Amino acid sequence: EIQAAPKMQKRAEIEHVVEEKTKESTLLLREQAKLDMREERRKNLETIREIRIKQALALHQLSLARAESQFKGLSNFIRTKATPSIFWAPKGEFKGKCADQRAETKEALEKEREEVLARLHKFREEEEQADKERQQELEERLAQRK
Repeated sequence: EIQAAPKMQKRAEIEHVVEEKTKESTLLLREQAKLDMREERRKNLETIREIRIKQALALHQLSLARAESQFKGLSNFIRTKATPSIFWAPKGEFKGKCADQRAETKEALEKEREEVLARLHKFREEEEQADKERQQELEERLAQRK
């Protein structure tokens, strides 16, 4: 019995050391898993952000193309001054007063086209600025967590 006590004590110490190492390794694995999850989330958010930027750019280009085609098609007609506007074309050629009215319509449509394009560009710039601000805010939050 006297010899068994030191052996039991040594065995208990060894078990205690093994338990401590197991706890430490478990904690390290959990921390590593958290870090991996955060990194994966960051990458996913970055991918989503890039996709949104590409979508916004494609939508902007589509809007520009639609505006261009709409105004281009209408410029071959005469617009009435009544509201809502009616676009029409004479049966024959554009002569005299009809040609003047067509020129007025083209000028008015060109002015409207420039206004629409300016609004679209301004909207795009505002979107880009808001996206930059969101990205900066996200980076600040991530920096605070570290």
